[in-house]
Amino acid sequence: MNGPITYDKITIYLMSDYVYLYKVSDLKKNQYVTDKNAIICIFPSWHKSIKVNMIYDNGLSSNLIILANTEEEKNYFQQFVTCDVLYCNRNAFINENDFTVINDDKLQNFKYNMVINSCFEKYKNTIVARSVSNVVYIGYFNGANNCDLVPRFGYVANFTGRTRNKKDHKPLQSKQINAYYNQSLVGGIFSSEEGACLASTEYLLAGLPVISTQSTGGRDIWYNDNNSIICKNDPDDVARCMELAKNKLVSGEFNQNQIRNECLKLMDYFRTKLATHLSKRIIDMGYLGEINMDLLKSQISHVIKKI
Repeated sequence: MNGPITYDKITIYLMSDYVYLYKVSDLKKNQYVTDKNAIICIFPSWHKSIKVNMIYDNGLSSNLIILANTEEEKNYFQQFVTCDVLYCNRNAFINENDFTVINDDKLQNFKYNMVINSCFEKYKNTIVARSVSNVVYIGYFNGANNCDLVPRFGYVANFTGRTRNKKDHKPLQSKQINAYYNQSLVGGIFSSEEGACLASTEYLLAGLPVISTQSTGGRDIWYNDNNSIICKNDPDDVARCMELAKNKLVSGEFNQNQIRNECLKLMDYFRTKLATHLSKRIIDMGYLGEINMDLLKSQISHVIKKI
């Protein structure tokens, strides 16, 4: 995440509960918890899961804004908290310049049928893609001893740096990841539950149609008939959907530039929504200056990074 945004004495923090809360044992030592002029925006990293108890213990619940990934998640959180809960999907704050369409003639130049960008965890369910031929897998370890889950097909590299053997797994930069996206026809994602899942929206920004199982957590709010196919949790159906997606790319029903542009439109909707909410909060907290909404939107736009 980027650093805080300031308006006089008012400081805005945008953070993931996983990055900033899960790993900190005593939040009362941190400025963004003790500062009564702080506005604390937190993105849940997992479906219906957020760790905010220490902020409540410190009496600063009124400073908190929970940014839910779905309307369902918003309604769920509102049962338990008194702070603001805003439906504002975290994937809207990916840097759209990191993942772009760079291959305008993909049907003639593609290298892989499918790309899967995923950590090596069983809940990712990547084994269901085993019937698809020519898959490239961009994988990473999350610190667990899960080397046995590394697929035997198309394994590329680790890009987080959190590996058991850094010598064998070199980090990939966003530009390199985007190159793999642009060499692939579709993006695959097969977990049944997690958070909004950054890779899913990265696929769309790179113009890839997505093949996904039914899921909860927020990635599916980015999907429509023009950019995705929902498959069964079955290897044969994943392969069938792969062929269907290829046919839709050939016919023009799936168009990579349209896929990206529709994704950008939804990203802008959420960014505008959060900027509007923050501007009202800033004014309510006593800020007397003029708020440049375009500037505020740009300040919050690229806060999500791979961790």
